[in-house]
Amino acid sequence: MLAKYKVMSSSLLLGGVFSLVLIPAFAQTVIPHRIIGGKEGGATEKQEMHKNLFQKLDKDGNGKLSKDEFEEAKKEKFKRKDKDDDGFVTQEEWQAAAKELMKKDKK
Repeated sequence: MLAKYKVMSSSLLLGGVFSLVLIPAFAQTVIPHRIIGGKEGGATEKQEMHKNLFQKLDKDGNGKLSKDEFEEAKKEKFKRKDKDDDGFVTQEEWQAAAKELMKKDKK
């Protein structure tokens, strides 16, 4: 009886792992083909947004992000979240930043 439960729990665990691996893999093959905002035959809005962000972070314009450019972006992101400038991001500050981001995404 105990062996049966071990097999069942292993099967459930394995099924969970497969779902965590396969669902995102499947989504990546399906979702990029969906056209966002009704645009036909061009880059999606998100692809364009990511391209613009990359160009903004690429301070020297060489088409690559250096470690320094990447670290600077992380520092700026932290500063935006740390509203009271105490060197820490609290749960409240984190949630406020998430709400702000959601508002921007709806526009």
